Amino acid sequence: MAKDEMHVATFELRHGGTFDLDKLYAVMRKWYKDRKYFFQEDVHKFKPPELELEWSGTRKETGYRQAKVNMAFHSWYHKEVKVKKGGKEKTLVDARIQIILTATMIYDYSERFNTPVLCALEKFLKKFVLFYYYMIVWPDRLYYELVDFQNKIKEVLDSTTARGAF
Repeated sequence: MAKDEMHVATFELRHGGTFDLDKLYAVMRKWYKDRKYFFQEDVHKFKPPELELEWSGTRKETGYRQAKVNMAFHSWYHKEVKVKKGGKEKTLVDARIQIILTATMIYDYSERFNTPVLCALEKFLKKFVLFYYYMIVWPDRLYYELVDFQNKIKEVLDSTTARGAF
């Protein structure tokens, strides 16, 4: 059987106003690094007044399953604004942004279950032995990691609420 991909969650954030793009970029990049994801920047387009970024990160959890987190960032009406804060001049960005975060769990990423017998064994394992982990535990961990990623982004954009997802 080929790779089995399970979509876990998708979150979309929208923000309009001023924010520190360098800080946002650093926080998002650090999130991938802290969780030991293999990071790839697939798209980086900057055609003023638009900025487009697409990132993907994969992490091998075991020899059988792999977690994948994608981030798509798009900003419109991108203008740099100089702001004095605490006696220092800082460059912020005034723009409308949309960030889409997607989490996917990939099973049998190394394609070890490739013969008909092994394929039947994998179906049996998924249906009876590992069902609880396959459907609930492993995707749930990835979901809460994605919620954490979303909260980190919201903190940088100053658009947090009093309560979180928990």
